Amino acid sequence: MSVGSVHGITVDYSRDNLFDELGIKRLKESYMKEDENSPQERFAYVSSKFGSNPEHSQRLYEYSSKHWLSYSTPILSFGRSARGLPISCFLPYLHDSSAGLVDTLSEVNWLSMLGGGIGIGVGIRSADDKSTGVMPHLRTYDASSLAYRQGRTRRGSYAAYLDINHPDIMLFLDMRKPTGDPNMRALNLHHGINITDDFMQIIERCMLDPQADDSFKLKDPHDGQIREVVSAKELWMKILELRMQTGEPYLHFIDTSNNNLPWFQKKLGL
Repeated sequence: MSVGSVHGITVDYSRDNLFDELGIKRLKESYMKEDENSPQERFAYVSSKFGSNPEHSQRLYEYSSKHWLSYSTPILSFGRSARGLPISCFLPYLHDSSAGLVDTLSEVNWLSMLGGGIGIGVGIRSADDKSTGVMPHLRTYDASSLAYRQGRTRRGSYAAYLDINHPDIMLFLDMRKPTGDPNMRALNLHHGINITDDFMQIIERCMLDPQADDSFKLKDPHDGQIREVVSAKELWMKILELRMQTGEPYLHFIDTSNNNLPWFQKKLGL
């Protein structure tokens, strides 16, 4: 039988032939439930749950079964179990307080075990006589990404984002380098930088005039005090060199994102 009905969706079992042997094996091991005999049944279930009406569900099935559309890992493995969430990615924020440090780590680990990808905004103070700074905390997330597995599908995936004017930015940039102080390395953690318009304006000004002042202030997010003044050009070159070498850090132009937020998010002060 090449055509049947599953979860109210008309499925075409012949589309299993679009997979090679390895693809079928991976789907069965990591995504399909024990009583599902064909990838078409998994596509039909997910499409039925995420379609807004029967016609939409059927269309989602058609696209996914023909490999025109690819569901994310949490979505494709979702449903018919006590595990999993119908959302792929989460963006918690690491607050600069004892409760914030502890609670955010617990929240992130739970979300990862349920199948979510994590992007952590890091807003804690820099290293001083009262704080260990950013890197020791990110080391705990680095270990968590290995310790908390997402069932059979994959290990957790975490990314940390730091403002470009944070005093710990240099340590943060080097955290994925295999050499150097191992206590300042987080090789399993992805990282990104929140780049502001004022930083890029300095870079643009220096492109027009190489002798222009490229001083860039690094400020502690806790008290707003200037901890260091660095060369914006040297910082930018370091970022570009790292991206050439490793593909990271991710670059997030945060002012552009905030300026283009939907009106209802701006209304909520997000």
